[in-house]
Amino acid sequence: MNDLERIIYNEGERIIPGVTHDVSEMVRHKSSYSFFKLIIGLDIRLKLVDIPVRVLDFGCGVGYGSAMIAQIPGVLVTGVDV
Repeated sequence: MNDLERIIYNEGERIIPGVTHDVSEMVRHKSSYSFFKLIIGLDIRLKLVDIPVRVLDFGCGVGYGSAMIAQIPGVLVTGVDV
């Protein structure tokens, strides 16, 4: 890890894709975001929520999960982490 990655990693609290964790952990972690991406998209299609949908992702780490959710049309994501 380089110096910036060591700071982000924060004693194992953060996942840096391809740097700090193996593939199985990445699949597990990304599957959570994929699940919520599906649910939010379904809520929008069924008109159960108003557009824009605002998502606040606390503890987003490096933000790849936030970026996945932000791909949904009509969704605004704010990622917050140290």
